[in-house]
Amino acid sequence: MKKILLVLAVALISLTSFGQLNDNAKTIKKALPTAYDDVKTMSVLKWGDDHSMVVYRINAQCDAMMKVGSIVNSDSYDETLYNSAAAKWSENINGKFYFDWAMIVYNYNNQLEAKSQY
Repeated sequence: MKKILLVLAVALISLTSFGQLNDNAKTIKKALPTAYDDVKTMSVLKWGDDHSMVVYRINAQCDAMMKVGSIVNSDSYDETLYNSAAAKWSENINGKFYFDWAMIVYNYNNQLEAKSQY
């Protein structure tokens, strides 16, 4: 019975928070409105009027932006790997570059780990 109640509680929490900006997205929206607008623009371009997916992508991208801050301030930061990931996961639309922050973090971490293997 306890497991059922726990599952129901988790499901209820998930449903009530779905479709809302998370704390990282709210922070970036307030502190870095231009960066937030870029993330929002790309999310709307990708998902159109699927508003829950737009919010999901905004949250994921803002979480990744916060991780980028940790990456560049870490002792193991490799600028060459980071620049390569950023170049690979950016898109030039009408002369403006937009970044897929989640993929930049993913690519960077994978390359950093692979580099340490040999």
